[in-house]
Amino acid sequence: MMKRRGIGAAAALMMLLAACTPAKPAGGADPIELGQAMVQAAADLPGMSVMTSADERGEELFPYLSDLDYGKVDGYYFAYAEAGTAEEIAVIRLKDPADAEEAKASLTRHVRDRQGIFEVYDPAQVVLVKQAQVLTSGVMVALVICGEPGPAETAFRQGCGA
Repeated sequence: MMKRRGIGAAAALMMLLAACTPAKPAGGADPIELGQAMVQAAADLPGMSVMTSADERGEELFPYLSDLDYGKVDGYYFAYAEAGTAEEIAVIRLKDPADAEEAKASLTRHVRDRQGIFEVYDPAQVVLVKQAQVLTSGVMVALVICGEPGPAETAFRQGCGA
């Protein structure tokens, strides 16, 4: 009899602890942590500036990366070259995976705009922009513009559990 009460109390305690533990965001990795991991993996990057959804002006600055309705965004990370070169790493976590194609299209437009800027400003950077990769996995969408995108792409896939 005493053994059953002990098991029942332990089970109740475990359920209580589970209910009190903060839940991870529904679906997808943390975009800031994932973006940082991608930047770290891409060893050929110059000094990078970063803006994120956690910044005080995060929502206001998001249009520099994407024209996607910010109401569809659950968080983002955007690193760009401090020296004005083409390198960029970005991760957007969406609220709904149904918006992934729209987010991917917005990042593709961003790449096209960057290419147009560099064709005038610094034509040597156009080669890098033309190699840009836009990646998707569930609610996660990423942009990689760098000389060796493979390691950043691998970090994205691993971070998304793909």
